[in-house]
Amino acid sequence: MDYKRLKIKTITPMLSHGLNDDELEFRVTELKAAMRFWWRAINTFENLEDMKKKEGILFGDSKNNSSPFRMRAKEKVYPKNRKTKVKGIHINKDIEITLYSNKLYDSNLEFYVKLIKLVSFLGGLGRRSRRSYGVFAVDEGNNVANENKKLIQNLNRNIQEEIQELVQQITNQQAILFKELNFNKINCLPKPEGKYMCLEINKDDYSLEYPYIKKIYISESNFSWKNLISRIDKAIYRTKNKYYYYNSNKAKRFACPVYVTCFSRHSSNLTPIIVELNNTREDEVTTYKKYINKFKEAVLKKGAENE
Repeated sequence: MDYKRLKIKTITPMLSHGLNDDELEFRVTELKAAMRFWWRAINTFENLEDMKKKEGILFGDSKNNSSPFRMRAKEKVYPKNRKTKVKGIHINKDIEITLYSNKLYDSNLEFYVKLIKLVSFLGGLGRRSRRSYGVFAVDEGNNVANENKKLIQNLNRNIQEEIQELVQQITNQQAILFKELNFNKINCLPKPEGKYMCLEINKDDYSLEYPYIKKIYISESNFSWKNLISRIDKAIYRTKNKYYYYNSNKAKRFACPVYVTCFSRHSSNLTPIIVELNNTREDEVTTYKKYINKFKEAVLKKGAENE
């Protein structure tokens, strides 16, 4: 049986627990759900049935498809630290994950490893993951199944280039591995966006309205965790009015289509990232555009580094 071993390190507090509120728990189900979410976000589909069919084959479903892989965490339960106000898995915690292939042949585990890496760039796990909690970094470590395989890491690579390369690798690889599914062509390209680094995902088809990625903004400054959270709180406060909002109909709950996350080579040095998703509320186009501009200005603008 083929398998792949990874180690992830928490970069920001991970607010995740199971049935017992007194025990923090890393849940592989949350990671797999995040992999599904961001896989949908970088792809395009003709209709809802097309999405369900492709997702079922790649991840499994409750009908005809068993999952082609499974995951396990070596240590997943952590007692809460009563001495701190942060009720989450703290930063710099190492969690070992193993991916197993459920197929005897033609394992595609590397495809799913790339998806996990993409999740580490675009969003976190657990509660408040849309607001920079639950962010982690991936370290493949030594793959016991293939000790002779060298891992190549370039710690000085540009974040924008890494995200761009991951999106292209995932979408190109899925087109090869799952030819029968006829995936549409996806291009992830740099787009000049004033004072921010920006990536735009271009697709052949936008037939289905759902929260797909439109743009990814990357700050040119680095901040401490405390300062980043302060910036996010200010951004939320400044956009809580009718002129800057993504959902004016407060009678209906509607998850914010803007993700704020971050990336770090070292946990004390965070680079903010904002992911702009398609807003499926057609009546909110004007206010959503204002919301995005106001929000990213508050979070991404240059300031004193490592504040």
